[in-house]
Amino acid sequence: MTIKSIKNKLKNKIQTLFSYVYSLTMEQTSSKYNALLEVQMSRGRYMLLTENAIYSYGDLYDNYADSFKQLDLPDDADTEVLILGLGLGSIPQMLEQVWHKKYYYTCVEIDETIIYLAEKYVLKHLKSPMDVIRADALDWVQVTEQLFDIICIDIFVDIATPAEFRENNFLQRCLELLSPNGVLLYNCLGYSEKDCLETERFYHTIFKKTLPNAQIWKLRANYMLVATN
Repeated sequence: MTIKSIKNKLKNKIQTLFSYVYSLTMEQTSSKYNALLEVQMSRGRYMLLTENAIYSYGDLYDNYADSFKQLDLPDDADTEVLILGLGLGSIPQMLEQVWHKKYYYTCVEIDETIIYLAEKYVLKHLKSPMDVIRADALDWVQVTEQLFDIICIDIFVDIATPAEFRENNFLQRCLELLSPNGVLLYNCLGYSEKDCLETERFYHTIFKKTLPNAQIWKLRANYMLVATN
């Protein structure tokens, strides 16, 4: 080990310790799709923020962490996971490092800057096989023929999910990509009373009608819409 690598390792340990007291800004940038993208280290985890939202927070990305606790996650190493909306990669990170699952991931993300940040801060530390695809998830699901055992839909532009991802055609196509006995998780806002009303309306008028085997789970500040094939 070189002196430089020892210094870097020591620096990382110090940053991690300080992050339990103060959130440390690691990097700020912007992209075509996000006016602000900020990577912070907080409580020992990398966190990706926009102006009004948290896109990733390691195993403290509670909406998925709390949902995974309620699922009977498969142990099969051939399990195929589709992630629409990558963030820093909180979903594969927690499944690998907390649940110790050996899955194969396909991650679809439209923002190349987010892909760059994910690879820089999180993905390079994971051992799970992973394909990261820069594409519009709306178009990508129409052309793929692969089936997935777990589909995670985590698509936001700041605090909003674009309307086209709440339409019957998109949801129906995602259902077609779900393997027998597979599970689909759709992350929705539940911070304010308005968020709750909009999410519940979406669930009852569109989601549940398109995916009949669906449930709605109220989490801490979000909802998770859950459907099985």
